[in-house]
Amino acid sequence: MARSHFIYGVLLLLPIAVAAPYILDGALPLDLRLPLTQPPWEDARPEALDTGFSDAAQRHATQTYPWYRFIRNAGEEGFLPLWNPLEGMGYPFLAAWITRALSPFSLPVYFLPLEYGLWCALLLKLAVAGWGMQCLARRLGLTRGAAFCAALAYQWSAGVYGAFDAPASDVLAWLPLFILGLDGIATGKPRAWAFAALIWGLMLLGGAPQLVLPLLLFGIAYIFLRGVPGAGKGARVPMLRAALLWMVLGAGLAAAQLLPFAEFLRHGTLAEEVTATSGWPGVLPVLAYVLFPLGEHTGIQLFYVGAPQWLLLPLWFSVRRFAHAKQRRIIESLLLSAVLLCLVEVIFVSVPAVSERLGPLAPAFLAFGLAPALALMTAAAIQTWIELDPDEAKSALKRLLGLLPLFWCYSLVVALLSYQRGMVASGDLGVLFGSAALLFVVLVITLLRPRRALIVSSVAVLTFASLLLGHRPAYPFTP
Repeated sequence: MARSHFIYGVLLLLPIAVAAPYILDGALPLDLRLPLTQPPWEDARPEALDTGFSDAAQRHATQTYPWYRFIRNAGEEGFLPLWNPLEGMGYPFLAAWITRALSPFSLPVYFLPLEYGLWCALLLKLAVAGWGMQCLARRLGLTRGAAFCAALAYQWSAGVYGAFDAPASDVLAWLPLFILGLDGIATGKPRAWAFAALIWGLMLLGGAPQLVLPLLLFGIAYIFLRGVPGAGKGARVPMLRAALLWMVLGAGLAAAQLLPFAEFLRHGTLAEEVTATSGWPGVLPVLAYVLFPLGEHTGIQLFYVGAPQWLLLPLWFSVRRFAHAKQRRIIESLLLSAVLLCLVEVIFVSVPAVSERLGPLAPAFLAFGLAPALALMTAAAIQTWIELDPDEAKSALKRLLGLLPLFWCYSLVVALLSYQRGMVASGDLGVLFGSAALLFVVLVITLLRPRRALIVSSVAVLTFASLLLGHRPAYPFTP
C-alpha cells in the first residue's frame, strides 16, 4: 500500500517539478504577447519583446485568457458566468460550452488568483490523467512499475499535456477512468454503469463538443469488442441496458451545460476557429507523425505517443501469446477501437460535407485512443518479457528477431526521409535513435538476466523524456 501511495505521489510531484520554475518566475502558461503589438497597448511593449508569435497566440489573447479572466471575475464577485457583456455586443458565456465555465478543472480559477488558478488547473489535469491510468493499468493486473510506465505515457501525452491550454485536455484527462467504467460494463460488473455515467458527465462538462461523438463511438466500439465475444445470450441484454444508462445518465449530469448549448445552437453557432479538425496530410507525413512530435495542432500531435511506445510494438507482438488473457483482450479492444476512430477520421476528412452538417459537433481529435492503447500495450509487453520462462523466451525471441529488424529499419527509412525533407529537426532524430539504441541494450541484458527494475526504469525515463520534449508548448509563457 505504501508503494502505491508513493507512485501516486510521484505522479503528482513530477508535474509540479516541471512547472515550478515558471510558477516561481510568475509566468502564465499562455502566450499573451499579441495585444502588445496592437493599439492602444503597443506603447507599453518592451523593446526586447519577440514578435514572432505562435499559432496559439491569437487564441490565447482573444479567447483562452479573456474567458478565464471572466471566470475569475465570477468567482471573485460571486455571480454565475451566464452572460459576458464585455465580449462583442454580449456573449452567451455558459451556453457556448467551449468556455469551460462548468469544467471541473476550472474550479481553481474560480477560487484562486488567476496566475495560480491556471497553474492549478494544469497540474490537476496532469494528476488526474496519471492517477487514472495508474488505476486502469493496475486493474489489468500490471505490476506497479509497469503501470507507472503506462501512467507516465498518458500523463504527458498530446491530448493532456500537449494540449493543456485547449478544452480537449479537460475531457481527455478523464479518459483512463472512462475506459475503466466501460470495461466494467463490458464484463458485467455491478453498478459499473454508475461510475461510467459519472465520468461521462464530467467529460461532457469539459468544453469540447467536437469530442462528444468520437467518445460515444469509442465507448460503443470498446464495449462491443471487449464484452460481446465472451458474453452469453443472457448477459448481452444487461450489457446493452448498462450502456444506455451511462450515456443517458451522464448526459443528465451535464444537463446544466448541454441544455443551454442546445438553445444556443438554435440562435447562433460557434466560430470556425474553435472547431479545428486534424486533417489528413498524406502518407509520409502521417508515418512521420507517428515517429516524431510534429503537426500544428492537437489533432495531428495525437499520433505521437512516445518513442518507446512505438519502438516496442514488435516486442508486444512477440510476447502477446504469453500475456494474460485479460490484458490481451483489453489492450487489443482498445487498439481496435482507436484504429476504428482513425478510419472514421479519414472519412470525415474525405467527405467535408458531413462535418459541415454537424457544425460545432463535427468530430475532431479522433486519434485520442492511440495514447492509452499503446501506453498499456508497452507496459504489458515489458512485464510479459520479464516473466517469460526459458521455453517461452526462445519462442518469443524467434518472433522478435523476425519483427524487430524489419520494424526498426522501416522506422529508420521514414525518419531519414522526413529529415531529408526538412520535416524533422536533428534533435528529434537524436531522441528516436538514442531511444532505439538504449532499448536494444536493455532488451539484450534482460534476455540474458531478467531485471524488472532495469527495463521499467529505462522505459519510464525514455517515455518521460521523449514526451516532455516532444509535446512541450510551442510558445513562450508570458511573464
